[in-house]
Amino acid sequence: MSKTRFRMILDIILFGSFVVVNLPYFTGIALHEWLSFVFVPIILAHIVVDWQWIVSVTRGFFGSLKGEIRFNYVLNFLLFFLMVTVMFSGILISEEALPSMGIPVVAGEFWNTLHAVSAHLLVFVIGIHLAMHWKWIVNTTTRYLFRPGRGKIAAGTGAN
Repeated sequence: MSKTRFRMILDIILFGSFVVVNLPYFTGIALHEWLSFVFVPIILAHIVVDWQWIVSVTRGFFGSLKGEIRFNYVLNFLLFFLMVTVMFSGILISEEALPSMGIPVVAGEFWNTLHAVSAHLLVFVIGIHLAMHWKWIVNTTTRYLFRPGRGKIAAGTGAN
């Protein structure tokens, strides 16, 4: 499987998981909390797949990078920060998952508000992220889902 195809599948799983996790009124609080724990390894896999890009842009951030790459890097950092904030505050206000394991929670108005605000900001920033990558999303989806033969390696050529 090519790295691009793997990234596309991972991104579809990531997006689908994100949508489901962000519907606590639909799934209920217990499922929302447990699915959030399952969401963590998917996010980590996404970061690992893009780790080389993260390292190279971090090293050259103040060099001669295009403005779009710098913006994307800052946006990705903001996504990561918001994701950590949502998850950390969500753990602290857990109503079902942690109490069922006998772990006390800190729940309070500050943490509830932080969780709600950061979750709403996260949805907004993910929208910007998707818009910035829309061309890749359409091209890759078209290539691998709607014209699967084009995504395979041609016999004997070693090229996609």
